[in-house]
This record gives sequence, structure tokens and C-alpha cells, in this order.
Amino acid sequence: MGRIGLPNGARSGWRRCCWTVTRFGAHHADWCDRPLSDFANRLEQMRHFAAGEAMGTPLAIACWEAGMDPSDPRRGWVMSVYARPLARGRGYAQAVLHQIACDAAQSGMRSLGLHVRDDNHHARALYDQIGFRAVGPAPRPAPDSAAETVMHLPLDSRLRGAEPQ
Repeated sequence: MGRIGLPNGARSGWRRCCWTVTRFGAHHADWCDRPLSDFANRLEQMRHFAAGEAMGTPLAIACWEAGMDPSDPRRGWVMSVYARPLARGRGYAQAVLHQIACDAAQSGMRSLGLHVRDDNHHARALYDQIGFRAVGPAPRPAPDSAAETVMHLPLDSRLRGAEPQ
């Protein structure tokens, strides 16, 4: 693995980014002094997918990981779904999520799960369209954190034989 470093002048940006983890139930103090190698190691455990019009220029990204749901070891967990504003509503995020579903099914997963903020109506509409179904509220890690819904997607057995593209 290559070394991860911050470009000159990026440290203040990194700290701003670090503050945003509180939105996801973590706290600044938990992460701000951790070395970047901790994040690199964490990212290596996940399977990442991207879609776009040209190689090296992703318009939508997401990742998934197995083993995050102690109640169901055959449920993969989708994280970090993002589409650039210019790509929203154009099918890129849907393509990424389809590839994640195929990959997860081929890896032996029977379902996928994710959390979506209750005020993120566009993401919720995308997940509904793909076939995710709300199963209940997500635990709130802090009283001031945003309300989220847990959603699950059963993986069709036909996906287990599909070739990721």
C-alpha cells in the first residue's frame, strides 16, 4: 500500500472534515488525532465502487462491507453513498448500488442494509426505487444527532450469478 499524506495547506481542511464526523455519531475527540493510516486500514476492509462517464472521474461512489451487523452475518452494509450534484438523478448512484448488490450477492450476502437521514428525501427516494425497505429507526448515538431510518434490501438469488460490470 502506498503512503497517504496531506498536500501542503490541507491540514486545516482535514480538521474541518474531522469535525463533521459528529454527524455520524462519532465525536471529534475520537478521531482528530488518529493517524491517516487508521483510516487507510479501515478503507481497505471495504469494497468500493464508482460510476462516471470517464475513467478516473467518478460521478457517484459508495462502498460496502460484510460483518458489520451482528444480528445477521449475511447482511452487507452500504456506506458513504455520494453523487456529485451534477450527476444526481442521472442513474450513476443507482448503477453503483446495483454493482454493490451484485458484488455482495456473489460474496454470499443475502441482504444489504444502510442508514439514511430522515431529511434526505432524494436519497430515500433512490433507495425506495431500488427496492430497499424501511425496517425502523436507526439508534441515535447522541440526542442532537439527526434522525435516521434503517433500510434493508433482500438480494435476489439471480444476482449471485451476475457478473459485476
